[in-house]
Amino acid sequence: MYFNYTTIGFFDSMGVQTVDYILNQTELTTMFVAGEYVSKLIQMRKDGLSPNLKHVVSFDEVKADEKEQCAA
Repeated sequence: MYFNYTTIGFFDSMGVQTVDYILNQTELTTMFVAGEYVSKLIQMRKDGLSPNLKHVVSFDEVKADEKEQCAA
């Protein structure tokens, strides 16, 4: 908040459409997530959702194939 960044909490109960809506409304470009959510975000991008999302920072180890998909 000191740097005037938007902080948003995402929960397991939120569906893909809800997360996409929030990402679009906030124009969020970077997300910090647990490793289990990386594949969900990759799938959202493949489905044409969350067009503003550019960076995903995982708190956990990311699989090699997920890294390749993110780079693509």
